[in-house]
Amino acid sequence: MNHGALNALTAILDCDDPKTLIVAMEGIKAFLAKGQESFLNENGENTFANQLELCGGVDKIENLQMHHNHNVYEKAVKLLETFYSCEAEGADLMQMIQQPG
Repeated sequence: MNHGALNALTAILDCDDPKTLIVAMEGIKAFLAKGQESFLNENGENTFANQLELCGGVDKIENLQMHHNHNVYEKAVKLLETFYSCEAEGADLMQMIQQPG
């Protein structure tokens, strides 16, 4: 399967324009939703979600949670919550913070 469009959308996440970022994340969301519906690998994993992670898209979306535009922030959070297990990562981080040093 060719993931060129998903890679191109990931590259767009490097820009700073909020409208462009939101459109790119909408495109990524469409890929991830279709992947969840129709493109699961033998382990039941979303192949588009795996590809996005491999091409650095998940890291870029995580970084967009710190974007100055609130709409970009919200879109990034929603993507991560919907298609990735960021709640578990957040729980692990909270445990590390709460442990006495």
